[in-house]
Amino acid sequence: RISGSEGFYSITCPGIDNTCMVLVTAAEERHLGNASGIVTNGMTITTFLDRATAPPAARDSKFSFVVYKR
Repeated sequence: RISGSEGFYSITCPGIDNTCMVLVTAAEERHLGNASGIVTNGMTITTFLDRATAPPAARDSKFSFVVYKR
């Protein structure tokens, strides 16, 4: 399940925990994605504009993510 507000997304998925490695890719040009707040069964993904084009401000963007679990 994905929920959130502009640029901030909460992902809820059984099996995610703080031992997982998460790769996030923003699909839109000049946007970056970051995973943080990884906890049991959830995490937060933030997408924001590239610092080279603007101050780092959260912005909506399509994104993909992969969760690696040992």
